[in-house]
Amino acid sequence: MALLAKPLEQIHSKIPIAVWKLVLAAQRSAWTKAASGICILLIVIFSLLPQDERVTAGLPGKVEHFLAYGVTGLLLALSIRGRNGPFLAAAALAWIASLLEFLQQWSPGRHPRVSDALVSAVAAMLGAGLAAWLGYRAQVAFTTTQDQ
Repeated sequence: MALLAKPLEQIHSKIPIAVWKLVLAAQRSAWTKAASGICILLIVIFSLLPQDERVTAGLPGKVEHFLAYGVTGLLLALSIRGRNGPFLAAAALAWIASLLEFLQQWSPGRHPRVSDALVSAVAAMLGAGLAAWLGYRAQVAFTTTQDQ
């Protein structure tokens, strides 16, 4: 962990305070909550569409899962207040990913895959972890500049 601390500190010191203020504002914004809700709704819809009606981004399936759940994990974790927000976001999205994969067995042409659920859950955890790190660093940056 000590190996990561120094590079992360260097990244943190190069980011302008305006970025950290934006992260803090996103945590209190109704827009972040709305965006995370829309992302979840889109994930549900696109996960349960029959195979012949499926819309793709032209990327491999695992990459699409990773991007969708990673961004949703980031937004959802930013929109849930409290220290447990990122954990709750990751847990909720992991549960949703598992449920949707299970439900795909009743969608024509679709097949549930444990690997898809795992990729989605890991991406949600990474997105939520990024939100937790950004939130913490924003608090540190903002309180440091207030003290000066």
